[in-house]
Amino acid sequence: MNRRLSIWLRLCLHKAKQLYAYCTENVWKDPRSDWYVTLLKIINLSVKSFFDKNTQMLAGSLTYTTLLAVVPVLSLLLAIAKGFGLQNLLVDELYRMLPSQQAMLDNSFSFVNRFLGTMTKGIFMGIGIIFLLWTMVSLLRKIERVFNHVWQVRAGRPFIRIITDYTAILLIMPVLMICSAGLSYYLSGIFRNLATKDIGILLPIINFCFDLLPILFFCILFVGMNVLIPYTKVKLKNAILPGLVCGLLFYLIQYAFVHGQISVTKYNAVYGGFAFLPLFLIWLQFSWTICIASAVMTYSSQNFFRFNYASQVENASVRYLDEVAVFIMAIAVRRFEDGKKPFGIDDFVERKNLPIRLVNTVVERLVTGGFLNAVIDEDKDEPLFQPASNFSTITVGEFLKKYHEIGESDFIEDTKLREELTTIAEIINRHSSQTTLLKLDFSHK
Repeated sequence: MNRRLSIWLRLCLHKAKQLYAYCTENVWKDPRSDWYVTLLKIINLSVKSFFDKNTQMLAGSLTYTTLLAVVPVLSLLLAIAKGFGLQNLLVDELYRMLPSQQAMLDNSFSFVNRFLGTMTKGIFMGIGIIFLLWTMVSLLRKIERVFNHVWQVRAGRPFIRIITDYTAILLIMPVLMICSAGLSYYLSGIFRNLATKDIGILLPIINFCFDLLPILFFCILFVGMNVLIPYTKVKLKNAILPGLVCGLLFYLIQYAFVHGQISVTKYNAVYGGFAFLPLFLIWLQFSWTICIASAVMTYSSQNFFRFNYASQVENASVRYLDEVAVFIMAIAVRRFEDGKKPFGIDDFVERKNLPIRLVNTVVERLVTGGFLNAVIDEDKDEPLFQPASNFSTITVGEFLKKYHEIGESDFIEDTKLREELTTIAEIINRHSSQTTLLKLDFSHK
């Protein structure tokens, strides 16, 4: 009995090790496109990226920047809302959206009133406006840099795009919040009137649905951030699920902080009127961590296929790279001769099941060597690749010889070494199968 139990435990342990190895590494070797394999790859890449990209450090940086920008942001929101005569509606919406930060909003609004009062006095008006705009732009630039870091985008928005995009965000954001508040109150009044008159039994269900509206707003907010903030093309379908997950998680964090604020009273003796500050900073850290996690999940969902066979591609042999180069050139030449549309990177990946990193490496080398030319696909706005000249009569051996000559060579100025390397080149071209390495004795020269 004990022996059977021991064998069973060993078998379970072996299976668990195999499952762990598959989930962490071997899943990237699985060419299947089944939904569970895809989901496992996305989760795998999301977890690795979350820890590899210094998420907590980035969230801490955004927390510090946000702390500086709280008063200017609220000042701008209230100033725009005041122009429409809807500042009270906006204030109520902020309290409704951020129930866990009532104390922070109370203190912030008092600072905002002083800040706006200072801006109306002479020279302080110009200084206040400059400080407000600088703080807002700094916060948005910082957020964009973090999202670009997640998406591995090196260049940010150009100056013109910064002006247009950031201005649109600053003007549209308060308008959307006011519209959200107005629509919420309007629909709430209509349905509750109907509930009390005709279908009063549905009142609890209607109230529950309206309690879920903040979750819907947060989900839409996260989806919008995932699509609009990175300076790259993000597909909406890849941003929806991360937005929903992180929107729900953000709401749960709000709920936890609302019920956790009871413990703030014991900090009053230490922090006095700023007892809300420790929890506010923790809430900011958690909030930005969720935002970055949402961006990481979106990136993983859109780019998981780029990491198939990642470790194998990094260690690919020269022979294997040669074989892939011949394969890609043969397809390009054949499609060109048949008058068919050229292949793009995605075509090689999706139709031929080649790892995208391997295709990128080989195609980039072929373009550098003058074998392929890139043409723009007007339908997808993506590059397609066709032969740079007529290679229909070139042999595989001639192609590989020219392919190996891509790049810099003969750049060492030492005359003796250059002569020795030239001798080796001649041996490789003529007698490589008969000459042993021992016969290549250059030690005495």
